[in-house]
Amino acid sequence: MTPREDEVMQAGLDAASAEGKTPEEARAAKEEEAQVKKWLARIEEAREFDKEIWQEMATDRGYAAGLSAHAVSVNLIGSAVDTMKSTLYARNPDVAVVPARQTSLPTVDRPIPPPGPPVNPIEQVSGIAAQVSPEGAPPISLMADPMVQAKVAPLLEKYDADVAEFDAAMAMFNAEMQAYGDEMKNRRLSRETRKRFSETLEILISKSWALADLKTEARVAVGATLTTKIGWMKLAWHEDQGLDPVSNRRLASLQENIRLIDDLRARAKDGQGTENLDALRQETAEAIAALNAAVEVVTARGLVCDSIPPEDMTVPIGVTRVASATASSPWLAQRIFMSCELARREFPEVPDECWKSAQRYSQRKPKMALRVAFESHPGIEVSSASDASQFTQGPDGMRTEMVSGAEGEFVCIHEVWDKESGIVRTLCEGVKRYVRPPHAPEISVTRFYPFYNMAFVEADGLRYPQSMVQRSRGLQDEYNARRSSLKAQRDRAKQGILADGSAIDKDEMNKIVSSVEGEITVIDTTGNKPIQNVFMAKPTVQLDPALYEVDSIRRDFEEMWGLQQARMGGVRVEQTATEAEIQDAGFNARITFMREPLETMLNEMSIATAEMLLQRLSLEDAIEYAGPGSVWPEAASVSDLATLVSVTIKAGSTGKPNTSAERNAWAQTMPMMTQLITQIGTLRDAAQTEVADKLEQMADITLRLSGSSIDVEQIIPQESMPNPAQMGMPAPGMEMQAPPPPQGPMGPSAPPSMIDDF
Repeated sequence: MTPREDEVMQAGLDAASAEGKTPEEARAAKEEEAQVKKWLARIEEAREFDKEIWQEMATDRGYAAGLSAHAVSVNLIGSAVDTMKSTLYARNPDVAVVPARQTSLPTVDRPIPPPGPPVNPIEQVSGIAAQVSPEGAPPISLMADPMVQAKVAPLLEKYDADVAEFDAAMAMFNAEMQAYGDEMKNRRLSRETRKRFSETLEILISKSWALADLKTEARVAVGATLTTKIGWMKLAWHEDQGLDPVSNRRLASLQENIRLIDDLRARAKDGQGTENLDALRQETAEAIAALNAAVEVVTARGLVCDSIPPEDMTVPIGVTRVASATASSPWLAQRIFMSCELARREFPEVPDECWKSAQRYSQRKPKMALRVAFESHPGIEVSSASDASQFTQGPDGMRTEMVSGAEGEFVCIHEVWDKESGIVRTLCEGVKRYVRPPHAPEISVTRFYPFYNMAFVEADGLRYPQSMVQRSRGLQDEYNARRSSLKAQRDRAKQGILADGSAIDKDEMNKIVSSVEGEITVIDTTGNKPIQNVFMAKPTVQLDPALYEVDSIRRDFEEMWGLQQARMGGVRVEQTATEAEIQDAGFNARITFMREPLETMLNEMSIATAEMLLQRLSLEDAIEYAGPGSVWPEAASVSDLATLVSVTIKAGSTGKPNTSAERNAWAQTMPMMTQLITQIGTLRDAAQTEVADKLEQMADITLRLSGSSIDVEQIIPQESMPNPAQMGMPAPGMEMQAPPPPQGPMGPSAPPSMIDDF
């Protein structure tokens, strides 16, 4: 620290001591002021570095809005942007969550049952006796013979030993089968649990995006990317408690209304410097009445999605590719313009005297210009960096005192996400302290930043990408120039009549000039010239249509944007359905380079959404939003997500569905899949109900692809209650008969007579 800085610091400490602050508090305040000053200087330096980029963005927006100094203006660029927005992002993407790939478990061989039971020797003796007995005579009891008994006795002993060995083998086989069944059941249960968790997470991500209105914000970001080089989005989790990221969108909640009422009460109680005090008290009473009558949740929470104007994002110097800033930048800052009243409520810990030094901004008044003058043509040389923003510092924006309740006054908040320190800093231009204490993100995600960007056209070696508008500005100017020249030529080629002044009197000429269409005009000519020799048509400059043709410009424009005439809304050459389908396939192939960065951004958003939901939702929340079959690992951490599931989006699912192609592909695939489901179910000995469920899903897919709104449950037979008679249950009033005793593993016993004889 230099001696001069020491003096300044000491003077500040002395002043703080005079205000009643302790030396530690005074020193902390001065250090905070120095940090705020340093970060505001960093932001200002980075924004000055990219000043020409903001200037060019203003130019591109003028072209996309159709502002032109030409006499004839055809907004080809605006039409192309609208067409591409609806094509690239027609719907929210289909989230695909599948169990994470894992190595296969070792194969467990199915236990082999032991050979059949041993043969009872008495049965053999009985068979021999039956063979040697005379026909019709009773079998000879060979067991009565002592010699036979002596020979059979060892066989019986061996038989008893074989039976005991067989019983032991069967007991071991039953135990092994039980263990094998338990292992297969556990593996099947593990697969089913991971599958149900994947399905639960997939439903929750899709619903969270729908509630956050992702489609609306993403379409705005796509339009910004096409127009101004790069599109930015912000996705964060908001709750009433805690330090939420600053966002343009706010969740309506009871706490927000209470803060508003507290602010109104404080201003009405003070009364000093507050204009229209009675009106302020009336506004407070109305807010309280509305609060008492409203039915609201106590705590509002959920995803908040914002599209950020590219000029409101600050990327530090040193980043060579802004499109990769979320991965390589040490810090990123978002600029948010906020009304003075909202800023006071959003940051209540900042004293009112601090807001008095805040720099003021005002919003530009909207202008409707169908055709601008040449000096207002959206050229780079006439646009300024401030033209890229709706907020500017005019004469009224330089006031140093904050007027309570003044409408139209805004302050500029900078939310800095410092990745190197893992801290979020919130600053306000002109305020010498943090408007919110620096803090770590309460809900951390792997990528740290809540910002996401996409760039469709990157040129090698450039810090910022190019925009489609930038690439086609010359074509639109040339198109409008040719149309304007054609109009000027037509205006100059006005038809007229030339007359011989010596052959017609002035009064007679006035008759011709003042005559109307269809009127018979009688005139007298002087001399003896025939009247056809007195008048002649005025010669005009001949038009050469080839000099003003625009078809070549349209072809170049369509080639650059990847659009064909059918998608631009006009068909100049009649086409067959096959030709249109071929062109559509070519269009999809040409815009693939635009889909890839969009889908990359959405993939990152899907992973971050899954990480936020894993930290903030409980099993009860999952069941409420995804159904009673939900599986939710409440004890899992963000690091466990990659080991549990793989989160992506289905490629191409944001665009308009190619229904015809999907139907044709499904018509060929469905019969094969139906047959495979039946065969696999038979081989696995699967329950018929499970096979029926899979076939029902096939029917549901078929109906959806056909464009039908019929619910599959309306046409699919449902499971009926079982018939008691079919289950062996007794009919009402009858007793159930005991089943016959089961036979043991050794088969039927020997005949009782032979046992008795033995």
